[in-house]
Amino acid sequence: MNDLLEHLRKIFADNYRVDEELKGGGMSRLFLATDLSLNRKVVIKILPPELTSDMMAARFKRESEVTAHLQHPNILPIITAGVRDGLMFYVMPFISGESLRERLKREHQVPINDSVTIICEVASALSYAHKQGVIHRDIKPENILLQDGHAILADFGIAAALTLPGEAPHSRITRTGMSMGTVGYMAPEQSLGGTDVDHRADIYSLGVVGHEMLAGSPPFKGETTQAILAANLTQAPPRLDYLRDDIPVPLSRAIEKALKKDPADRFQNATEFGAACAEHAPPLSRISRAISVRRLRRISKRKIAAGVLLVLFAVAVGLYARTHVPAGAPEAVTVVVAPFDANTSDLKLWHEGMVDLLARNIDGAGPLRTVSPTLAIRNWKTGTRSDRNPAEQLARDTKAKYAIYGYLVPSIGDSVRLHYGLVDASTDSVLVDEDALAGSVEQAADRLTVNVLSELGKRHRIGAVRSTSIGSNSALALKAFLQGEQYYRRTSWDSAEASYARAIAIDTGFALALRRAGQVTAWHASETDSAARAFALRAGSRIRSLAPRDSLLITADSLSSALQGGDPNLPNWRLARRLFATVSEAAKRYPDDPEVWYVVGEARFHYGYGSIFDVSEESIRDAFKRSITLDSAFSPAYIHLVELGYTLGGATEGRTAAREYLAHNPGGQHAAGIQLLDALSDPALKNEGARLLATAPTDVLFDGWMIVRRWTDSAETALRLLRTAAARPRGPQFAQDSVRLQSSLPLQLAYRGRFSESYLALGTRPSRLLAQLALLGAVETDTARTVFARWLAARTPQVHTALPWWAARGDSTSITQLVRFYDSAVANAKPENRASAVYNSAAARAYLSLARHDTLTALPAFAALSDTACLRCDLDRLTTAQLLAKARRFSEADKILRQRLFAAVTPTEIVMALERGKVATALGHKSDARRCFQLVVQAWARGDPGARPWVAEAQKGLSRL
Repeated sequence: MNDLLEHLRKIFADNYRVDEELKGGGMSRLFLATDLSLNRKVVIKILPPELTSDMMAARFKRESEVTAHLQHPNILPIITAGVRDGLMFYVMPFISGESLRERLKREHQVPINDSVTIICEVASALSYAHKQGVIHRDIKPENILLQDGHAILADFGIAAALTLPGEAPHSRITRTGMSMGTVGYMAPEQSLGGTDVDHRADIYSLGVVGHEMLAGSPPFKGETTQAILAANLTQAPPRLDYLRDDIPVPLSRAIEKALKKDPADRFQNATEFGAACAEHAPPLSRISRAISVRRLRRISKRKIAAGVLLVLFAVAVGLYARTHVPAGAPEAVTVVVAPFDANTSDLKLWHEGMVDLLARNIDGAGPLRTVSPTLAIRNWKTGTRSDRNPAEQLARDTKAKYAIYGYLVPSIGDSVRLHYGLVDASTDSVLVDEDALAGSVEQAADRLTVNVLSELGKRHRIGAVRSTSIGSNSALALKAFLQGEQYYRRTSWDSAEASYARAIAIDTGFALALRRAGQVTAWHASETDSAARAFALRAGSRIRSLAPRDSLLITADSLSSALQGGDPNLPNWRLARRLFATVSEAAKRYPDDPEVWYVVGEARFHYGYGSIFDVSEESIRDAFKRSITLDSAFSPAYIHLVELGYTLGGATEGRTAAREYLAHNPGGQHAAGIQLLDALSDPALKNEGARLLATAPTDVLFDGWMIVRRWTDSAETALRLLRTAAARPRGPQFAQDSVRLQSSLPLQLAYRGRFSESYLALGTRPSRLLAQLALLGAVETDTARTVFARWLAARTPQVHTALPWWAARGDSTSITQLVRFYDSAVANAKPENRASAVYNSAAARAYLSLARHDTLTALPAFAALSDTACLRCDLDRLTTAQLLAKARRFSEADKILRQRLFAAVTPTEIVMALERGKVATALGHKSDARRCFQLVVQAWARGDPGARPWVAEAQKGLSRL
């Protein structure tokens, strides 16, 4: 083994650093390596030497070229492949999770819903591969990797490509009769080495894996390989519903069908198999753990959007537009779809479903923009008949030019009769008023879309039209998604989760359902939930051909999720810029869309740091307020408004937002903490507040603290919450609570001017706060000098914060030592760390000039520091602003001081508020100056004697105003 490892290190030295051999791989051998060009972990798979021959090398080259083009989120891609020094190999990304085999060894059986999830995702991968002409031929638990709750199919390196149209079978090197599979998982025709093995062999193998997950053992057993092969060829698999009482009979039968001996009796494609399993899985309450689906009435399968009809229509409208519409930039034209009358039980879903479907079909066709379905439905009076006059009123209420309305009634079989109209609300004229008979609701919607676009094409330059806009080919998935949308609008998160889960289980690439699943998971569980991020990222990879509004919103969510997964101290600013550009474009295109303004607010709140974006707390509040002004029932928009309300507007504004949140989302993840704050901030609920404070779980106390940590009320509510948590007796979460208190309590004390108590709670452990307390005079000079010297010797990350303290005392010796260390760090920095290393070195040099009282050199050095290379370097920005103010460069100082601080809470914010108050006064910005001075007084009025000089200066500033 060591000989091969050393040999690989030599032959791959130019491209990879081979680190160690991994377990598994069967006959092949796996090695963990590092891709030197991208500094990422990869796996190198070495195929058995006995397979190496001229024939196999040709086959391997052919197959690796085919499989290298497979791009699917549930397929582990091949990075490169080849033959090196007589060894056939291919390189794959390193997956940090485990294989399904490892999970089976640990758990024996996989829960039903998890099993269905894995079957559906592998089926989705196989369906894609089969359409590309590739068979896997070796589906087994070892080749199914599990990461972040998702299945990833590996080892397409031995796949056999299907015969392509017009290609003679004898020309295919892969048709050699070699079974190329694993005994026990191969289909009978594959075990016999037949030459007619096709994609249905993979369906059989996946059926074996599904049986093993649910039963805990494979369907065919034997003491020898020959015995297993014989059982596979001659025996029927045991029925799963006989082995386990909790397995639904239809699910058991779906597995049985996949395991039929004759390929003609199996599911004929992998999509059918996945859908059959998903349709009959039991319901599940948590989408982030598994994906399930209840039985739904089947409706005709077809391309959900306009398909071929719209492709043909695009040509006609394009030709008409070129000859009938004058040249020039197209104006934005808004269309609203009214809820359709659909009063029978079979059609009830389409009352709102037609709004969802038609709005997406039409949005983005030339200048056409549609009102968001949620906003259209919110503005529609319940019980109103869907005809001309109410539709015109809806158009006026939503600022739309055109309105679509109509009704659906059942006809023979699954067919429906549709009556629909198109009205121009600006001229009070009916443009379309027609009846249609169609085989399904979706076909009726397509016909309506074509006719409406044809009519509007006479008035506006529409041009080419997309061939799809909903993003799923499955009628079952669409139906589940539309049901989820109805629950979503009513903030019934649990029911919405289950519906989106059904949609995803049927169509794992359904971007709209994936996005919604991520949203409700985040709102129901946590904004940082890994499953929520995974849903958003997967949705972001599937936005092709969606309507513009959906594409923009999904792109924004996926970019946010990508940023969330990076280094919070040094975000990927390229992604952040793309995020802000995306949400800005969305707001420009859809200025009256509540969800768009919510996404704008989210981007500003979480990533609006630094002068490149120049985001203020007020602009964040404005975005969320605009969202709820457009749709007061959109409860997620209230979450950050509660925090911003208390921070910027005090008790009254905070309570208003809190009560709106509770009214619309009483069971939300933040509801208990918000209810506690509402009571504590209302004098009329004093007793109720005291009761809730005494009985609330500690997690609720911390949740409440996070919301009001920057509220400078005289009752010091945030501090009161933390003191209550600290006084609690030890419980099961004592260790976790202690860690949280160690960081939050000293910070909150310092933020409220209680420096001595903060220092007592903090001690001298390495902390950014200790340097701030030292600058505020709360730490004895000798103690600070000793502690900072120890940090310097140990090169602790917090040593950077000692720079302003050393500079204030003229300690150029300590700063020089740190400069040398930072210079060395720059020379040896990895690419991903270079920007922060360069920043540290430049900042230290700027402080060195300051320590030497060379302000002429120090000022340009500080002014050149990037405010995005170190988000937590508040003291550096404060020093820069002070130097600029002394040089009477007040506008530049104000631009720095008004930036949001990347910190939960910090006393530096209060010092910066005082500086900004003085700068604003010099600029004549009296309202800004007054607000800043008042913040200082309110925050530190009850603080230590050491805080009084800052308070006195702020009071003088107020008196001068």
